[in-house]
Parts: sequence; C-alpha cells; structure tokens
Amino acid sequence: MENECVIKLYSSYSDRGSVSSTLKREVPVDASAIVPGRALPDWPFSAEPPVVDYYDGEYMELSFEGKQLKVRVGGEMPELFSAEVPKNIHVRESVVGYLSIEAVRPCVSRDFPGMFRRGSFNALVQTFLSDKAFADDPTAVKRLMWTFLAGENLFFLHDSTLAKLRQSADTGNRYALYGLGRYHYYVRPDETSDSIAERCFRKAYEKGYPEGAAGLALMYRCGDIGLVDRLRAKTLLAEAMEQGCDLAAFAYIRDLIFGRSGLKSDPAKAIELLNELIRDQGDNPMWRYMRGWAVQVTGSFPDAKDDYEAAAHGGIIAAWSDLACALSFNENDELADPEAFSAALAVGAEHRDCYCVYLQALCQVEDFDNMQRYSQLCARDRYISLLEKAYGMGSKEAALSLGNTYHYGLYNTVENYGEAYKWYARASILGSGDAYGQLYLMSLNGDIEEEGDAQYFRDICALKGARYGSEAMLSEAVEAYRQGRLTAFAPEIEQYYLPLSDGQGAQEEPDETDIPYEDEYPDDDGRYDAYV
Repeated sequence: MENECVIKLYSSYSDRGSVSSTLKREVPVDASAIVPGRALPDWPFSAEPPVVDYYDGEYMELSFEGKQLKVRVGGEMPELFSAEVPKNIHVRESVVGYLSIEAVRPCVSRDFPGMFRRGSFNALVQTFLSDKAFADDPTAVKRLMWTFLAGENLFFLHDSTLAKLRQSADTGNRYALYGLGRYHYYVRPDETSDSIAERCFRKAYEKGYPEGAAGLALMYRCGDIGLVDRLRAKTLLAEAMEQGCDLAAFAYIRDLIFGRSGLKSDPAKAIELLNELIRDQGDNPMWRYMRGWAVQVTGSFPDAKDDYEAAAHGGIIAAWSDLACALSFNENDELADPEAFSAALAVGAEHRDCYCVYLQALCQVEDFDNMQRYSQLCARDRYISLLEKAYGMGSKEAALSLGNTYHYGLYNTVENYGEAYKWYARASILGSGDAYGQLYLMSLNGDIEEEGDAQYFRDICALKGARYGSEAMLSEAVEAYRQGRLTAFAPEIEQYYLPLSDGQGAQEEPDETDIPYEDEYPDDDGRYDAYV
C-alpha cells in the first residue's frame, strides 16, 4: 500500500502578521520497514532520526530530540521539526516537518491487548479478520469483542475496516456479523441500519453465537424491531448471559445501576455482580468502568476515581470524561478545581473521548455574557467547532446542543430552523429522547413543514422520545393514545407508558402468549428521513 506513512514538509510564511502555510513536499516512509526499537526508516534529514517505540499499523509512538510523539491514522500530525529560512525584515519563512500515517496497515502487530489499550481498533479488527487462526486465540477474541462492546469505539471504524467486516460477514464469519451489526445498531449511518443490524444479529444468533442474541435483545428493548418487547429482550439476554456474553452482562448491569427497562435501581447488587466479574475476568476494563458508575451512584465522583482511572488506562475511551470529573470534583460532586478539570478534559480529548470534547465546548461559553464582543465571536466559533467535532466522535449531546443553538439563537447565533432540525434529527438517530422532544415542539410551533401528516409526525416523535426516556414525550404519547391515535402501538403503550403516566410504575413483562406475532407489528417504525 502506497504512502501509508509520510513526512509532510510545509512552508509557513509570516508577512506583517499574516500567516499562510503551503504543502511543499511529501517524503514517503516505507511502513513495512518500521520496527519498534529502531530508527524511523527513510529519514532524509541531517538530524538523528526518531526512534519508533511502538507501531501497530494504526498508531505510532516515537522518541525524537527529547520529545515523545504520538501519531494515529486520521489524527493530528505531530511536528517533527521547524527551521526558519531568512527572507527579509517583513517576511519570515519556516519549513515545518510533520509525520502522518495515512492508512491502516493490518497484521503489523499481534499484540491485541496493546492495540486495544491504545485504541487501535481498526488495526485490531482488520488483523483479526485477516487470519482465521486468531479465532482460536482467546486473547484476540476477547479484545475483538471488547472493541464492539463499547459503542463509542464504533465511530472510529474506517471505511477499510467496514469493508473488511462486510467481506467477512458475507462469508458467514460470526464475529464479523456481530461487529457489523453493532456498528449499524450504534452508529446508524443510514436509513437501512436497523434492518442491517437485525439481519446480522439474527445470522450470528443462528450460528449459536450468544452476542447475536444480546444484539437482538437490545433492538427489541428499543423498538427497533416492531414494538418495544421487554419480555423477548429479557429472554434473549438471559439466554446470552447463560453463555457468558459480555454484551448481555453489560446491558443487564447498566439497567440495574440506573434503573432502566423495568428494573429498579440497585447499585449495591450491581457492585456484587461486577466484583464477581472482576474476580473472574480481571483484565476486562469495562467492568471497572461500570463499577465506577455504581460506586458514583451510591457516593460521589471522587469515590469512583480508582475504577475510572483503571478503565481509562485499560482502553475504555468513555472513562476519560468520568475520570476528569473524579479528579476535579469534591465529595458533593461540585467542581472544586477548574484548572485540573480543564487539563483532564484535554487529556481525555486527546484520547478521543467525545464527551470530553463536548464539555470543552461548553467551557468556551461558560462566561459568555461577560465577554467583549470580539471574544464572544471567537468563543462561539470554538464552541460550534468543538460541538461538531464531538458529534463526529459519537456525542448525541453535542448534536442536541447544536440544535438548541440554532433553534433559539444562542450565543448570538442567527436562528436557523433548518439547521436546528438537522441537528435534532441527528441527535434523535443516536437515541436522544430530548431531541425527539425538540422535533415535536418545532412541529407543534410551526417551525418546520413536514411532508405528510404533521400530527402523525408529532405522535411518532412522542413515541420515540418515550422509548428513549423523555418524560415529556411519554406524556404526549399517552395523550395521543387516549385520543385514539397510535393504536398500532397499543400493546407497548398500555404495558409500559400508561402505568408510568398514571404514577403506578411499569408493569411486569407479560407472558409470552400475550405478545403479538411479529407479522402483526406495524411496518413503519416511525423513523423519518433524517439522514442529512
């Protein structure tokens, strides 16, 4: 593969304060000759070459002139050197060299724990699927499954990795089927993602793979396969847990910690289960992360610091934002050290935690009203840029905030209902109940013109919002049903939403005989064309 690794030389000009930069030359590096512990090959400059400390085909660590440099495919390029070229009193030119890894090179490393810990998910997946022998390697299989378990990882999968997943899934590879299903379930890149995810999970399940059952269970719980069906989901999850499925354990314990999907919150019981998993599977950092959740629920952020730290350094990207809070909040979960918080967010952002980037965006406008006009403009632009970056990394909160910014004209932004709708739709696709609520309000207030029946659009927004935990939308869905609408969803509404609306709490799951056959489910799951 050409130009997997290159040194890019830029000419940077400064003319009376005006700065411009131009790419002058690219120096290719033979990626196949990169060996940890040795100098970077094809080094054409007079200075001593950097020494490669680590390389797995996607991520590299180097030592160079007393500096530690890190570079990843698609990431920011570290500066290797800068040399000034004299011009005249007004114009200054510098030649700056950067290192860039342009493409993933699989099968460079067999260190699956190292790849997972460093977030080299593309190299890990492609390497695993390139050699059938890895299917018999428990260490490799575990890290592959952990990659697919953490949903935020799936936003970092490149086109080359997805192509490899599709190719392997077409041959019936159960790991690839499960991974491709998880990608479409979590990222939802297009309007066919639900059907692709269901098909992949079913095929994996038919091959006897418990992760396929757990994937289907989550879709039944969220109404991605017809109506919400917690009994079917519960049955599939129990079956998968019996076979040691991590996704099933993750889903059950998460619900137990936070009290979701008909389960009452019981963090103490969750901690007991997690302690057993940590004892039996001590190398899985997800269980440390979840124990941090449970400890935090019963105490505070600082109480969970050790678990969050172990999870973050073990390869759980989402743990970095929790660790930032644990390092800078007091026992009342109040921010006690803003400087430590800012520094920890920067570290988390470097590790690609989308929530760290989202929080960085909020910090930009924290004191917006007290800023000078020019500072406000700069802060707003940074805020929007960081939110867009966070969304690209998988943050539904960032998409919702962008929708609110354009909808209400926040931070001196011009109101733009079209942009607001676009961002609310993106947030809703990622599972934001509040975003469905905002779409509902935009329709109700006449801020958007829907194609077709506006009332039906609002009813579906209410139903979807209820599924994703919006209390306001739950009330609207129940009211629509009481007025004779949403009758196709009667079993779901009567079982799960009416009791909550009446303050009775959710009813127990019905016997399996009470569940309608699948062909009785409405074909339209209420998803509108929001893939913009």
